[in-house]
Amino acid sequence: MNDNAMSIPHLIMNASTVVQLVMLLLLVGSILSWVVIFQRSIALRNAKQEYNQFEESFGQVST
Repeated sequence: MNDNAMSIPHLIMNASTVVQLVMLLLLVGSILSWVVIFQRSIALRNAKQEYNQFEESFGQVST
């Protein structure tokens, strides 16, 4: 058996069109999911920093 016949690129190129489309959709979905995860992470980090700044300034005003 040829070792190249079981390589990932070889299997993808020899798959049917439907299988290739499904793999492409899964790849796009995965990339979009990671984009959302990173965006939410950044937004939460910024919100936490703003909250900490607010607490510091509010504490200084009230005392």
